[in-house]
Formats: sequence, structure tokens, C-alpha cells
Amino acid sequence: MIIPEKQNIDLEENTILEVKSGILILEAKIRKKKFIVGIIKEECVINLAFSNFKNIKLIALTNCEFNTIEKGVYFSSKDLLIKSLARIDQLEKLLTIREINKSEEKLKEFLLYLSSIIGLKKDNHIYLNLKKYNFTQKLIGYSISTTRVTITRGLKNLEKKGWLKLEKKGILIPFKDN
Repeated sequence: MIIPEKQNIDLEENTILEVKSGILILEAKIRKKKFIVGIIKEECVINLAFSNFKNIKLIALTNCEFNTIEKGVYFSSKDLLIKSLARIDQLEKLLTIREINKSEEKLKEFLLYLSSIIGLKKDNHIYLNLKKYNFTQKLIGYSISTTRVTITRGLKNLEKKGWLKLEKKGILIPFKDN
């Protein structure tokens, strides 16, 4: 199945999803009606069959192709199992980030998390091309349970401290020499 850029679809709760290409945002209700937002990139598998996810929506940041997988096929594939375990680690990391109280620390951790998914290593920095993947400050805020205004303020403060450099299409995060 293909989802065009900036489109969304709803999924059934008892689904195993394999993303073949593109980047998606998964939005769902989990545990006691809390919302969760996760980023799913190509060559990733997520098992929604054993989760507590409800009202699952996929939002395409780029043109995306994905399949739903039958349970028996899924469990016979070691490769898909490994990808699924990696995705669980990513979601746990995102939940941990959302629990951080200080908004600036939460933003730093989220940008590092995002850099592990879409970051490009160049020279002595990581480049996050947010425009390419349709990431807005509002979307970042929503992903970590805060507002766009808090994200804007946090990005400016982190730039003043030298932790990042804002560019027209994205963010540069310099490596620290140790």
C-alpha cells in the first residue's frame, strides 16, 4: 500500500506493519487514553497486534510504501523480528523523552533521537533536514507533549548556548570533541 506525502490513514489495532520506504508518524492512544506519537522510517517493522494502541493513525511525511503482515508469516521471519525489537527500543526512548520535565532537556533529547533516525553525518556535525521530512516546530512539540512556542524558544536558547545551529531547512548539531 502507498500513502502519498502529507496524507494519513487509519489502521486496525490488530496489525503488524512493515514500512518499506519513506517516513511515517504513528499516532495512537495508549494506556489510560494517553497519546503517543512515534516516527517510523523505512525498513522498519512494528507489531501493533500485542500493544495497547487504539485509534491508530499513520501520517506520511514523505511518499511511503508499507505492507501489513499476517501473524504466522511475521513470527517465522528472523529479520522482521529483529526490526520489530529495534522499533520497540525506539518507542521506549520516545516515551522516556516525553517524561523529562525540563523542556529544553526534552528538546535536546528528542533532537538526538531524531538524528538517529533521519540525521546525516557531515564533517563534524549532524544535519537534520526538517523541511525534507515536513517536520514543523508544531509537530516536534506535539511529539514531546509541549507547544510550538516552547519549541521555538528552546531552539533559540540552544542556539545561543552553541548546542545547535538553526538553518533555513533544518538544524546542525555539532559533535563535541572529547
